[in-house]
Amino acid sequence: MQAQTAAGSVSGQISDPSGAVLPDTPVSLTNTRTGISLDTKTNSSGSYQFLSVPSGSYLLTVKHDGFVQIERNFDLAIQQAGRIDLQMALSGATQTVDVSGDEYRVGDGDLQPGTGGKRPVTSLACLSLDAIP
Repeated sequence: MQAQTAAGSVSGQISDPSGAVLPDTPVSLTNTRTGISLDTKTNSSGSYQFLSVPSGSYLLTVKHDGFVQIERNFDLAIQQAGRIDLQMALSGATQTVDVSGDEYRVGDGDLQPGTGGKRPVTSLACLSLDAIP
């Protein structure tokens, strides 16, 4: 006779916005009552799996460079095989652009090299689409 266990499992697949799988992505499963955490990484097919997970309330956390971290709360019942597939969103990237060269002054005529930025811009011309012939 084989003993039965009350533990369940949690598995799933992690993908990017296009549906492509994300291998080697850290996944953490934390019991919210005890604070005990289990950690793994997705395999080459973007899949993860936690076996022998006691029933309870959990927080699943997924992190991957270049993507927004995902956190999902859920309850796992006795002997439940929970599946949580997640699609990660791209994080807002910031980019710095260095511009060098002559400074230009805003005036009433053509742009001319000048001291650049020595006086504030007080008004800007606005062209209506109706004015275009």
